[in-house]
Amino acid sequence: MKKLQELAKRRAEDFEQDLPEGHQDRFLEKLSARAQAKPTQRPALPRMLARRAMKVAASLLGAGLGLGLLYLMLNPGAPVQASQTADGLSLGDISPEYREVEIFYQRELDRKLKTLESLECGNGDFDKQAVRQEIDLIDTSYQQLRRELLNNTADERVIQAMIESYRVRDQLLERVIERVAPTCE
Repeated sequence: MKKLQELAKRRAEDFEQDLPEGHQDRFLEKLSARAQAKPTQRPALPRMLARRAMKVAASLLGAGLGLGLLYLMLNPGAPVQASQTADGLSLGDISPEYREVEIFYQRELDRKLKTLESLECGNGDFDKQAVRQEIDLIDTSYQQLRRELLNNTADERVIQAMIESYRVRDQLLERVIERVAPTCE
């Protein structure tokens, strides 16, 4: 630090240069031009009130969301206002995550059913109708689970049974296609 001060003292004359001629006048002209061109600001009071109103609105919204979540947590069996039908609730009516699971299995089942329908076996060893009946039987139990879910949305056992129903149908179709596909086409 001491060396820096000594250097500044030795070279002080380099730092003390006079301003170019007319520099101060040009600076004052620019400064006055800016002052005249500056638009008038809105009064501070309306801006302050608008900010405060936004803060109050955000607080009320947050409190309302918090109370709604608290109600749902304290009343897990509360009825779900979703696309309820006489057939009951689907997994997608419970949560977005279950909706994704349901969509995945439905797409897989549709794809495998189309594959199964496209198989042509001339030897008569394969009975598409029997496979369809098994799938329909499992689907009937799934419809019963949908009705049970409508009555008790918080029962995790019902939800898991519905997912298991999808898995069983998927595995059944997969096994049938694996066994039949090599002999048919």
